[in-house]
Amino acid sequence: MSETNSKLILNVFLECPRGVHAMRELSILKDQIEQGRQELSRLVDQYEISNIKVIEQSMALDELINEYNRVTLGVNVKRCKVL
Repeated sequence: MSETNSKLILNVFLECPRGVHAMRELSILKDQIEQGRQELSRLVDQYEISNIKVIEQSMALDELINEYNRVTLGVNVKRCKVL
């Protein structure tokens, strides 16, 4: 995410009543995404890319990223109607 986008999202959160809660949720999701990426990398190094463990971790990471996007879009569009 670019610095400009990060600043825009931060400004939107601060203007939105649910913004503080969403910022905490995003922070947790970012940590989970990073941990998921690290685990995926470890699994790829250990197994073939087509291994079920790698695929399951990739799918779990996709869900975390999707949730992150839902939270950011939900705050920006549905809750605050800024964008």
